[in-house]
Amino acid sequence: MDNTEDGVSSPSQLVEPERRSWFERTVRILDPVVRIVVPVAIPVVLAVIGAQISRSVATMDVQQKYVELAVTLLANEGSDTDQELRAWAVDILQEYAPIPLNPETAQRLKTGDIVLGCADECSYYGQERWLDDSHYQFCGNYDCDICLEWSEPIYSPQGQEPSESP
Repeated sequence: MDNTEDGVSSPSQLVEPERRSWFERTVRILDPVVRIVVPVAIPVVLAVIGAQISRSVATMDVQQKYVELAVTLLANEGSDTDQELRAWAVDILQEYAPIPLNPETAQRLKTGDIVLGCADECSYYGQERWLDDSHYQFCGNYDCDICLEWSEPIYSPQGQEPSESP
């Protein structure tokens, strides 16, 4: 085996002499091809991977919207929502939830025996209440659930009537 001046063998020197010429010819032939293909292939591979990631994120976004819709439907009292629609909503939760509901709970949700959701903090939209002489609140839906709650306290100079609800 031939060694270079620094004592390290080159790759072509590690190949047996009769195969060395075949190896060198193959490298000479493939080198220009590799120099052309690699710069083109890398952006293509990155574009394909990026498209798959984008598709996956879009799918997860759609699934999230379906779950939100299902929870909204299941937050209504049993008689307010059609049984088939409740069954569909439970099936959506079962499909996309990381921990599925047990069969008994799923069935009770379908029939309306269990209602997801919240309780209204006030009686009707636009209702007002005074907290003290200069702060009041309006009743409305100020978050992402379907229940009514009180607004943040609103300042009003003493004796002035509240403006329209926020």
